[in-house]
Amino acid sequence: MKTPIHRYRKTGAEQAEGSMKYGIAWNDSYKLGNDKVDEQHRTLFELVGSLAYACMEGREAETLMRTLDFLVNYTVQHFNDEEQLQIQFDFPC
Repeated sequence: MKTPIHRYRKTGAEQAEGSMKYGIAWNDSYKLGNDKVDEQHRTLFELVGSLAYACMEGREAETLMRTLDFLVNYTVQHFNDEEQLQIQFDFPC
């Protein structure tokens, strides 16, 4: 069973602090123009920022492994989605 993404998302000041503190912050200049892909990219930045924040704050190994496992699974799904878009729009590989 997949863990809901919101479980790993920080809100407000926590997210901003974690992202900026460890240099992993989404910037709208990274947008590609596809809402689904842009949202997935934002989420990947949040997940990596959350993982870095958890590591630096000394969270327990089990929490780090769950976060890392979720990040890996989400990344695989993201690349599958991007590949399907490339096929759909006949993007040269």
